Formats: sequence, C-alpha cells, structure tokens
Amino acid sequence: MPAPPVSLTLDLLGSPRWAAPGTACTLLSRKDAALLVLLALDGETPRDRAAAWLWPEAAIAGARLNLRQRLHKLRHGGAAGLVQGTTSLRLGNGVLVDISRTPLDPDAGSLLGGLDYGDLEAFDLVKAHFRTLNEVVAMNAGAVVKTIGDAVMATFPTPDRALSAALGMREAMRELNDRRGHEDLLLKIGIHEGPCLAVTLNDRLDYFGQTVNIAARVQGLATSRSIFATRPVVEYPASAHVLGESGCEALAQQIALRGIAGEVAVYEIPWNGPGAGT
Repeated sequence: MPAPPVSLTLDLLGSPRWAAPGTACTLLSRKDAALLVLLALDGETPRDRAAAWLWPEAAIAGARLNLRQRLHKLRHGGAAGLVQGTTSLRLGNGVLVDISRTPLDPDAGSLLGGLDYGDLEAFDLVKAHFRTLNEVVAMNAGAVVKTIGDAVMATFPTPDRALSAALGMREAMRELNDRRGHEDLLLKIGIHEGPCLAVTLNDRLDYFGQTVNIAARVQGLATSRSIFATRPVVEYPASAHVLGESGCEALAQQIALRGIAGEVAVYEIPWNGPGAGT
C-alpha cells in the first residue's frame, strides 16, 4: 500500500513547528508541542492519558477541558490534519515528522529545543534517552537510521561495534536511573548481523530484509537490562574481546522466532552489575 501523500510536516527537533507544503512554518506552543511529541513517540494514545500527562497538577476534569481547548485551537488554526481521533489521539495520516525521518544528529537540534518543561518531568527523560543513545552510537562508529516511537534503529560497521554500543547503552541507562533514584528508563536491545536492502525513502536511507526482521524479533525477546544477540554477532572474532572487557557472559539458546523458518541460535547477555539476579 503506498504511503499517504504528505499533508503537513512536523519538526520537533529544535524549535517545534509545523508547515503545510509550500507554506511558511508556524511555531508551536509548548503544550501543543508536548502533545505532538507524545503522539510521535508513543503512537495512538488514550485521550485521558494525554490530558493527565500534560497537566499532571490538574484534576482530570480540568485536564480534559485544557486538552479540548488545545485541540480546538490546533484544528481551527490551520493545523486540522495534525491530530486525529476522539477517545484516542494520533498524528494525522500524511504528517511527516522529523524524528521519524532523519537521524537525530547534533545539527538538527535537541528535542523541543528552547522550550522549558520543568513541569513535565517526562520530557527530561525523553531528551536524556535520545541524547544518550545517539552519543553511544556515534562513539562506536555507528549511525542512527531512524526512530520508531521511543525505539532507535542503528547500524554499525562490524558486530563488535554493535555489541560495544549495546553494552554502553545499558550502562548509560543505569547511570541515568541511578542519578534519578528511579528505574524509569528500561532498555531492551537486540542485535543481528547480515546483508540488508538499503532504500532511500522520503530523502532518508532505510533498511529492509530478513536481517532487519530477525533483529526486531531478537529485540522482542529482551527483558529490561538484557541484551540478545544472534550467533554471527557473538562469534565474530572481536566480540570475544568486547565481552571479556565487560565481564559479561553470553548464554546460548535455540529459539523459534515468529516469521523465521527453523530455530535460531540466540545469546542472552544478562546484566551483571548492581542488582543482578534480584
């Protein structure tokens, strides 16, 4: 099925703004931008959840009223196609969002850069999450291909680089959680190695094929703090050094993955830091 034609562009990196094709950009207010980030990252969201998240200090009746007013202004201010739905809200069909179509590189700006969200603690987490993952990917010679909600798809030149990045991400998330005193950021990582089909869509490079499918299925096996990787990743010669340096052990198992013929050799690399085994 062909993708719907682009009706609006939505930029959430740097100063948040939207535009219709061929028109000037319109800046978004902080609450409107916050709502659109929630829908871009989480997908379709129950209306009451969005209201409670945007106005955490208000009673639910007041939060609902505030949200209804914000949606009315958006829909009657020229951006009627940005948000769709009634009991649940979602971005409109044909809305092209920058955080889904481009790598989050430093030149693009930070998520909702320049806006103050001191009353929305979750935004600090979202920003820290993406900033940290992108930094670790770059440190390991990788590249972020795209974001899918709050997930990140990245490529690396060699399996050991991917494994090193996975271990670095896990440690970085632990440090963020420790500083906050809460385990709010849960990371689930899957790694696979193999050939892919590279295609340019909407001016960005994307990857398709069985390698991508297997990586996604392997990621689905992971629990919080666990890393799952396939045999080509773990048995790559330089991966042994990465595992040895980290003090981690790869535990082999044979698993049937949905949509993949036969069982696949998958290795779990469990967390061995503070709280391991608890």
